[in-house]
Amino acid sequence: MWLRRPEVLVTGSLAVSMLAALVEAARVFALGAGVFAVIGLLVTVAGAILARRLFWVGLGATILGSAAAAAAGWNPIVEWTIVVFTLFAGTFRGASPLRAVPLAALPLFVIVALEAHSGPLSPDVLAAVFACIAGGAAGAGLHSQRQYWNSLLTRAQDALATREEEARRRVSEERLRIARDLHDIVGHQVAVASMHLGAVEVTIHREPDVAAKAAEDARVALRAVTTETQQILELLRSGDGTVQADYTVAGFATIVDLVASYEGSGLRVDFTMVDPLPEADPAIGMTAYRIVQEALTNAYRYGSGTARVQLVIEANTLVITVTNPIPGKSSQRSGSGFGLLGMRERVSAAGGKVDAYDGDGSLFTVRASLPLDGRRTL
Repeated sequence: MWLRRPEVLVTGSLAVSMLAALVEAARVFALGAGVFAVIGLLVTVAGAILARRLFWVGLGATILGSAAAAAAGWNPIVEWTIVVFTLFAGTFRGASPLRAVPLAALPLFVIVALEAHSGPLSPDVLAAVFACIAGGAAGAGLHSQRQYWNSLLTRAQDALATREEEARRRVSEERLRIARDLHDIVGHQVAVASMHLGAVEVTIHREPDVAAKAAEDARVALRAVTTETQQILELLRSGDGTVQADYTVAGFATIVDLVASYEGSGLRVDFTMVDPLPEADPAIGMTAYRIVQEALTNAYRYGSGTARVQLVIEANTLVITVTNPIPGKSSQRSGSGFGLLGMRERVSAAGGKVDAYDGDGSLFTVRASLPLDGRRTL
């Protein structure tokens, strides 16, 4: 309890001092000790109260009161007991015991020795000195323990705050990852499905075979949305991490099919890919897939109908370059910008770098570098 409410000990020591002073006052008046004994007791009590705000002044007043009582021929045992309690309360609140104990012990040593008319090593003198040492040491020890407790409490609070901040960071990262995946999956496949359904609408009466092929392509695109969305849901529902991402849906091996899907949508693609496929973390393959997917989606939406895709290896780094002409003065960046932002986040998480620029305004280029050995690309 006192660790949480340290003022209990300070108030308790003052209460004991006041109780002792009341008993001492009754004895003083009952025995007719004289004016100086009364004054000494009052000064001692005033010093104990004052020490709560001005410790050094209050401690000096308690010592002075004890000296006045001793000068009147009164045994100041209660007065110097109040001095000890005041010393305890002060060192408990942080006063230096190396200064407070000598300041109290030396005067009490002289006062008790003179009052008792005994030598410096008499029991009463030694008791007074050791009582001061014990009071100061007890207060200083409890002060140190309270500081240690406060430091533990602070560290616990900091650890809790850090854990909560880490949890918020992880939630934020997961939200960004989900946003990227949904943008890449839904944005691409729905755009492809929409184009094919538009072709169905145009050709269903004049060219049924072409319409049927377009409808089949739309169905494949929508099925891909369902498959990859299901994968995301499985990852979200797995709280223990036992479900792993299915990199066969989006990886090196499926980039060829991805390019073919755009070609089937009417985009003419000049495609070059390193053969054989590089051996790397499957996450690198998924990142490469998403880069090509986003770049071709932008080329299909905002380009002039052609694109060039190159995947080559340079110094153990996979370099992906996607370019497409920009018709007229239109800007490739006329979309929401979330796709390019998600692309940069993916590449950064994989330790690579990416640049997207339109040069002189006629050719838009996306160039990404992904390390195949786990190092970060500068």
